[in-house]
Amino acid sequence: MQFYATGKSRTGITAAVIAVVLAGCGGSGSGSSSSSDTSGQTPSSEESFNADAQAVSLSWLAPGQRVNGDQISYTSDIDGYIVLYGQDPDNLDQQAVVDCNSLNCGYSVDDLSTGTWYFAVQTVDSNGLISSPSQPVSRNI
Repeated sequence: MQFYATGKSRTGITAAVIAVVLAGCGGSGSGSSSSSDTSGQTPSSEESFNADAQAVSLSWLAPGQRVNGDQISYTSDIDGYIVLYGQDPDNLDQQAVVDCNSLNCGYSVDDLSTGTWYFAVQTVDSNGLISSPSQPVSRNI
């Protein structure tokens, strides 16, 4: 698994999470979804439960613009995403690199222990610049 060192630029990249789907989680807690999005779109979330599963499936739409308003293409300007997760929203200490060059991207986090888990996504552009993390979403397992 690859890991990226975080770097920032003045132009930045908009947060990748526009729509998040939390699915296949055990437990009865409700998830929440929020996102910073410069386009003004309201994020949506869907949830389904499987009492035997301890996994979370995330999905999101590729951003269409950088923080400074410049357009960004998911087919040529985005190199992938970093999914951050952990049980402390202020310390998402685990990560996975996701290669995706389509409008709809996703990742499944498996083998999660019982408790509340938090997830955020960062966009990595073709120059290696990494966006700030999206607002975290949570799921109780």
